[in-house]
Parts: sequence; structure tokens; C-alpha cells
Amino acid sequence: MKQPYSINTIGLASSIKVKMNELHKIFFVFLLLLFCGLCNAQNNTQTGNDNNNTGNQIVSKYQSLIDLGTEIDKKDNFDSAILVFSAAIKIEPNNPLGYDKRGFSYLKKRKYNKSIDDFDKALKLDSKYVNAYIHRGLVFMNNDNYILSVPDFDKAIELDPNNARAYFYRGMVKLRFQDVENAYSDLKKASNLQYDEAEDAIWKYCTDQIFIVPKDAKKDAPKENQ
Repeated sequence: MKQPYSINTIGLASSIKVKMNELHKIFFVFLLLLFCGLCNAQNNTQTGNDNNNTGNQIVSKYQSLIDLGTEIDKKDNFDSAILVFSAAIKIEPNNPLGYDKRGFSYLKKRKYNKSIDDFDKALKLDSKYVNAYIHRGLVFMNNDNYILSVPDFDKAIELDPNNARAYFYRGMVKLRFQDVENAYSDLKKASNLQYDEAEDAIWKYCTDQIFIVPKDAKKDAPKENQ
């Protein structure tokens, strides 16, 4: 009795699947280039041939790619989002925003080394870029390097004393250290700054100052979109 599939047939099917994945990526890049072309055409129509507006066109094109990548990232299509953010970075390699956005997508893919590299680049370009400190701290949290995450959250709070996310994540780290009193203080601050998850964490881990080890603490990050 013949087997329905030979080894060669299975190998051919796998090869076709790989090629189809490559074609999908090529098609996506084609759409991305088409999108960039449309942005250029729109900008040229609006600005004419005035060379003084070249900078505005670049900024508009860059922001369009950032917005597009952010929307794609929200749909959990991280590979495509990374491609878009990479295209934006090529347009403005000295803008920290693109690196921070791409790094956050890498973080969601658990590509921690690439994520760290991007956040480091963002901070090298702008040492006061608050989001990059928070996001790099999240990488350390997800990698169980809680001690390394604290300085980044501290710096974010120093630069932006009303940043609810920084207080929340620092509070979650302090819970891992069983520092309930200071964790409660940070979580309460985050809650007062309208960070909804902070109040849930207080009820879950800090009620009546009875400490419950938050074994899933690192899984709480990152939940929000960029």
C-alpha cells in the first residue's frame, strides 16, 4: 500500500511554505515602499518644488511610518512593525523615537538583546528620553534582572515625576524584593496618576500590608501599547 506522502513530497511542501513566507515579506516591503511613494507624492503636491520644504517632507514621511508601525504593532504583527520602524530609522537615524518604537516591538517578541540595543541607541541620542528608560527597565524585568531595572525606573521618575508607568513598574519590582511598604507607595502614586492596573496590584499584593509573592509580576509587563 502506497504512503500518501513521500519524504520528497514533504520536503517540497516545506520548501514551498518557506518560499511563501519570503514572498509575503517581499510583498509587504513592496507595499511599504508604495506607501512611502504616496507620502512623497502627497507632500510634493502640497509643497510644490520649494526646496525649503524638504525638511518638512522628511518629517511628515517619518511620522507617517511611525504611525503606521504603531498601528501594526497594536495588532501584534511585530515583525511587520519592526520593518516599518526600520524604514523610519533610515529616514531619520538621529531621532530616538524610531529606535524606542522598534525596541518595544523587539521586547514583545522577547528579542531582548536587540531590544536593549535599540533603547541604548535612543538614550545615546537623547539621554532624557523617558520612554526608553521605562522600556529598557521592562526588558530587565522580563529577563528577571530586577536589580538592573530599578535604576532605569528611578531615572524615568527623576526626569518625569508624574510618570505613572514608571511608578507602577518600580512598585512591581519592589514587590519582588518583598519591600511591601515602598512598593505600596509607588503603586499608590501610580494609582493617583490614573494608572488603572496599579489599584488592582494594590488589592492583589498589598491589602492590609500582607505580602503575597507576585510570581507573575514580570508577566504584567508590558501590557499596554506603545
